[in-house]
Amino acid sequence: PFLFVFCYLHYQDKYKIYTFLKYEESTGRYILYGRATGIVENKTVTAKLYRQRGDSWTFIDSVTNTDTAETVKAQKYVTVVENNRYRVDVTGTTYNSNGTVSFYYNS
Repeated sequence: PFLFVFCYLHYQDKYKIYTFLKYEESTGRYILYGRATGIVENKTVTAKLYRQRGDSWTFIDSVTNTDTAETVKAQKYVTVVENNRYRVDVTGTTYNSNGTVSFYYNS
């Protein structure tokens, strides 16, 4: 099992996007997590998980949540196979802006 700490993007001084992919010992499963934090407004956060296969990336799973709040979180259990390379694309969207950042993990 492996654990990843928060990674984040500070987008245009408007909001921060956080993500992680971690192993939850109590359930023996992995969690894909995304969070957007900023002013209270309608925002959407989406985290997409990909696994590298050769030179390309294969989509595995995603999670999305929308709310009008300071912080919007999205999380779900995902299947992760060890000894692989993964990418998480996390996107934060508000009514007038959006930003996406990618993070890479080796299992």
